[in-house]
Amino acid sequence: LDTGQTGPVSPTTNRQWDPDIHADRIVWQDDSGPDADIVVFDRVSGEERRLELAGSQYSPAIWGDTLVYEEFIGHRMNLVVHDLATDEARRLPVGPVAAPMPDIFEDRVVYSVGGDIHLYDLASGTDEVVIDLPGRQDTPSIWGDTIVYAQWGPEQGALGDIRRRDLSSGVDALVAGDVAAQYSPCVWPDLVAYEDYPLLGGAALVTVALDRPVAAAGAPTAVTRTVWSVTDLRELGTRPHPRPAIPVLGRGYVHVCEPHAAPARRWALAGPSG
Repeated sequence: LDTGQTGPVSPTTNRQWDPDIHADRIVWQDDSGPDADIVVFDRVSGEERRLELAGSQYSPAIWGDTLVYEEFIGHRMNLVVHDLATDEARRLPVGPVAAPMPDIFEDRVVYSVGGDIHLYDLASGTDEVVIDLPGRQDTPSIWGDTIVYAQWGPEQGALGDIRRRDLSSGVDALVAGDVAAQYSPCVWPDLVAYEDYPLLGGAALVTVALDRPVAAAGAPTAVTRTVWSVTDLRELGTRPHPRPAIPVLGRGYVHVCEPHAAPARRWALAGPSG
């Protein structure tokens, strides 16, 4: 983001969605076949591994050898935890139409079902609701004890806000709630990126530096807000997918997938790396 330079991750004409990154692996959803598949790309070797599984797989997230994603098969949606080293998978049924949009940090998986945010502990196998507010909460992202998410409630109407929850203290606070629609946040580690849609049209990628510790409930926690223009979405027309420009933070870059403008792009990020 400090230079504005971009570069392709996987040059292709296929539609690619929902990228995620950890260490030297990048994963994304590929819609080139009759069903959606997950692709795992090794940045060191340049090798691409396509997981050709039954049904369709969506919205991958990765940490080490653990891959989590949505699976739609047999008219039901599952949350799948997939071990890339052993190819073993465990499934958590989440309903016929739910879209959990999971994220993972170490042994913690967050996902949304029925408008609430769940936390699934891989070590203990326990699953609990950690965010249950009025309205709907979805597209969660986790780093350490911090979960960021989009919220639609009575006050927001059709416009989403970005909020954060500190799991250690239980404090919930606003990150972004201006007169625009905000979607698809990603946290890493003291930075949040999200999509921003002003009411007058267009779109932008926004990064927000967060203060520590979490401020009082309801208080803004952003100390620096930077807007990076991505594209004018009015030129792209309608589409079946609700998240057209999804930011992913990791290893010194912001990766952005624009399905109708493949390949994915990335910006060099000023700030923490590793």
